[in-house]
Amino acid sequence: MKKIYKSILGLSLLLAGVNIKAQVSAYSFSQTAGVYSAIAGGTVYGSTTSDDEYFVDPAVPLGGFATTGVGIPIGFNFVYNGFTANRIGISNNGWISLGNSTITPNPIDMSVSNSYSSIDATSTAPTSLQNVIASLTRDLQGQAGSSLRVQTLGVTPNQTLVVQFAGYRKYAAAGDNFNFQIRLSETSNLINIVYGTFTTTSAGTAEVGLRGTTNTDFNNRNVTSPTPWANSIAGVVNTALVNFNATLTPVSGQNYRWTPPPICAGAPAASNAVATPTAICAGGNSNLSLSTTYTSTGLTYQWFSAPALAGPYTSIAGANLTTYAATSLTSTIFYKAVITCSVGPASTTATAVQVLVNSNPTVSIVPSSTTICFPSTSTVNLTASGATSYTWSPAASLSSSTGTSVIASPTANTVYSIVGTFTTGCSNTATIAISANPTPSLTATSASVCANSSVAISVSSPSFAYCQPVYSTGTGSGDYIGGVQLGTITNTTTGLATPFYTLYPTSANTTATLTAGSTYTLYLNPGSYGFSNGMAAWIDYNKNGNLADLGEKLGEVTINGAYPTFSVVIFTVPASAFNGTTRFRVREAYFTTNIDPCTGYTYGETEDYNITIVGGANQYNWSPATFLSSTSGSTVVSTPATSTNYTVSTVVNGCTGSATSLVTANTTSISITGASSVCAGGTVNLTASGATTYTWNTAANTASIAASPSVNTTYTAAGTGTNGCVGSATQAVVVNANPTITVAGGTICSGQSFTLSPFGASTYSYSTGPVVSPSVTSSYSVTGTSSVGCASSNTAVASVSVNATPTVSAISSASLICAGQTASLTASGAATYSWNTAATTTVIAISPTVTTSYTVTGSTNGCTNAFVVSQAVSPCTGINTTASSLSGLLVYPNPNTGVFTIELNNGSVKNIDVMDLTGRIVLSNTTSNDKVDFNINTLANGVYYVRIQSNNMVEVIKIVKQ
Repeated sequence: MKKIYKSILGLSLLLAGVNIKAQVSAYSFSQTAGVYSAIAGGTVYGSTTSDDEYFVDPAVPLGGFATTGVGIPIGFNFVYNGFTANRIGISNNGWISLGNSTITPNPIDMSVSNSYSSIDATSTAPTSLQNVIASLTRDLQGQAGSSLRVQTLGVTPNQTLVVQFAGYRKYAAAGDNFNFQIRLSETSNLINIVYGTFTTTSAGTAEVGLRGTTNTDFNNRNVTSPTPWANSIAGVVNTALVNFNATLTPVSGQNYRWTPPPICAGAPAASNAVATPTAICAGGNSNLSLSTTYTSTGLTYQWFSAPALAGPYTSIAGANLTTYAATSLTSTIFYKAVITCSVGPASTTATAVQVLVNSNPTVSIVPSSTTICFPSTSTVNLTASGATSYTWSPAASLSSSTGTSVIASPTANTVYSIVGTFTTGCSNTATIAISANPTPSLTATSASVCANSSVAISVSSPSFAYCQPVYSTGTGSGDYIGGVQLGTITNTTTGLATPFYTLYPTSANTTATLTAGSTYTLYLNPGSYGFSNGMAAWIDYNKNGNLADLGEKLGEVTINGAYPTFSVVIFTVPASAFNGTTRFRVREAYFTTNIDPCTGYTYGETEDYNITIVGGANQYNWSPATFLSSTSGSTVVSTPATSTNYTVSTVVNGCTGSATSLVTANTTSISITGASSVCAGGTVNLTASGATTYTWNTAANTASIAASPSVNTTYTAAGTGTNGCVGSATQAVVVNANPTITVAGGTICSGQSFTLSPFGASTYSYSTGPVVSPSVTSSYSVTGTSSVGCASSNTAVASVSVNATPTVSAISSASLICAGQTASLTASGAATYSWNTAATTTVIAISPTVTTSYTVTGSTNGCTNAFVVSQAVSPCTGINTTASSLSGLLVYPNPNTGVFTIELNNGSVKNIDVMDLTGRIVLSNTTSNDKVDFNINTLANGVYYVRIQSNNMVEVIKIVKQ
């Protein structure tokens, strides 16, 4: 159907097409001119519209895209390349494969990498089922009048199987008429490809020849202008082609014959097993062959292996060719082959060969980081270990392509590979994926709002548009998406899809909700053409518009079959997928693997859907959470009490982007000035400030008010500022009571003071001061002020009464008595008396033995006074001279009759006083004479005291005048 891939795949396999000596290459070839004998019987397969079908089951004559089946019977045993076939499979593209009905589960397997180049294509079929005969392999198509017939002619042992293509053309080519046959002969095992009428209006190429059990065993033909088809030459590579055009075509009856080699006889010639290479690395391969080339048929081959040269040897299943590819070897091993001729039979054992297997290094890469986020970081250090030398790739973004450590500077997601090599040449590989992505760019809005009011703030990423893939040819050939089923998406489009890109609007069957962490099955149907078509799907988990990010491809399938054939992709939504609506994409592309979400292709279709992710990660996260309605989402609501700076962040491909949002909480700050207290009955002036308009809880709407509260009252002023925000303030006014003053009066004695002691206030004012000393009864006024400054509501008056102080006196009945005598003391001047002797009478009797002072206290109306009276007492002994403590003091005579002498011989000044019994000085003299005469004749008789002071000493002498 489509032709553009043949040359691409051919180039990739060119080097693999070296002609290695193998069995089909041993067939001899001849080309002759003859007669084309068309058949009209047999079984017809396909139809006039056949295109790319396989015919592998007689029960399905129209064929299909299944490459395995029971096979079409040959009618006899046909030996090809040492394989006995009794079944064939036919490709509508001009070739057949050989099988056997005893092979299970599929006698026929035509699985090849490219149906348009069957000789050089690779195959996944079992080795024995990879034999191919190509009569005109290319993209062929039926047309009006065309047919594909299979018929077995003749009788045993000379039957012939004929596979005839009649009236075929190149795909979509007008004017072509290709007729050709493949003829297989019983017994002789000859292969004839015979061409009939062959016309074309445009140039083309095809593969013609034989293929063995691998694409390295071939026997093909090459025709290049101007050489005619009758003079074709052997192909030297498995991609050799025959060319044709309007003037270069096979003539009718052109016959290409391949003859198998002759049958063997007796024991085969001696041989050695040859290993290429003989030394490999663990996991490596070695190709085994025989040193002798055997050209006869009837030979069978069996390879054996052993851990030691001496054995034991074990046969290798399926190793029955002249060559054996030993793959994935892990230890040293020996190989030999036994070559057996069926005639006899007779065998020869080839000399064994050793394949030395060296160990591979265990290589690892340690990155300094697996993520680069532009522009903050641009490099990452990669360090290798496990080998002796290293080679890195891709070299373009590395500081060096060799060495243990390199610096990587990727500008896109890059997988770095390393080949670590031992000195033995054995190597191993390791890879490390470095994610290189730009730091996400975010833009956040800021807002200004009155404090404690709500405002929405939001964040946005740069806008993007998803790529819309282009197909150069489109969906016209049936290469479209026949159906997509995922969750509630059930979009089944079985007709031709136009255009080749569709974004489905959201509806009940074109959207789905997926839960992060859950596993889902995606069902994909191809269109009316599905041969080797690839289908893939993606989800933009990180919602950045790029479906090519790591982990976003759900899977890819290759579909061989048309609608309603389906394939499934099972995937798990990662926990890191962002919540919300995102893009889901499905692509179909003809004959394509590793489908990219954006790359253009030739045939195919792309469908996009919007889906919703729940239970995953938040795309945007806000902090701090203070005053926010939510900490996630593209839009959140802030109700700030104070201005707050928020940071909103997102993580995409391991890179964190952030933006800031300032929410300004505007306030109107109101203050009230004025007294916080007032005295009862007073007025307080309150003034609000900070706003432009005001409202008081008193209903006033002015800035200032005068308040006269009777009880404690709180005043509130609400104001609106220039920013439109309302603020308020309160002022509590305490009503302080005016104090009531009380003060007590009292009574004092004449000459005393009285302290006024008022109550009810903190401070007081007095009419005369707090301490008064009235001489007569008087009244005094007092006012007060409380601690908060309130004046008293009254003036208190205190009356102070004044009583006279009594004049108290006392006399003795005798001014001098002798020791032991009794005298009486009489008090006067008061109402009551109290003596220091404890007596309380007016007159008391005393009998002192020495001169004694007595105190009497008199009281009248609570006023008291005291008087001291002294009672003189004489021992009455008649002593004339009195000695003194003053050394040398003499007083004589004593008693005397009016004259006495004082003698003190110290030469010092002497102060001399004569006192009566009351202590009153009645006579004084100061002299420095040592002897002084005193005349007291004028004094009454009685007892007197003489006091002499001299040299800081004093002496009192009692004298008696008679």
